[in-house]
Amino acid sequence: MKVDDFINYLVTEKHYSINTVTAYTIDLRQFEEYIKEVFDKSEAIDVKSDMIRDWIVYLKGNKITNRSINRKIASLRAYFHFLVKREEVEKNPLIKILPVKSSKRNPVFIMEEDMENIINMNYEDSFEGRRDKLIIEILYSTGMRKAELL
Repeated sequence: MKVDDFINYLVTEKHYSINTVTAYTIDLRQFEEYIKEVFDKSEAIDVKSDMIRDWIVYLKGNKITNRSINRKIASLRAYFHFLVKREEVEKNPLIKILPVKSSKRNPVFIMEEDMENIINMNYEDSFEGRRDKLIIEILYSTGMRKAELL
């Protein structure tokens, strides 16, 4: 499988974050290793839907969470979409593969009074103190995620 070309595409053309690229790389390498061991296949053109389903069953059997399995499916789907666009495979074998059902995480809320106490704390009168207070205020007033702030 030509995973390196795809990873290079994610970095140079799609400008994916390093975390996403790392996750996709791990997922694709795991799948590549699985099809080599189980099906004795090493080329993307040889991958069929039933191989992917078999891998999903294998992941479930190893107690991988549905959320992680869905990310792995998304990694494969993006990879095969890339290969179809480059005309290296005829069709995406993930067309018939649906994501597995996963429960949604409920958001954790901070009570308004607690948040006011955090904002009104005495922060150091230094760069770090002003920065920390600003971070708290930005997170609270915009609702952005921690990863977005970072």
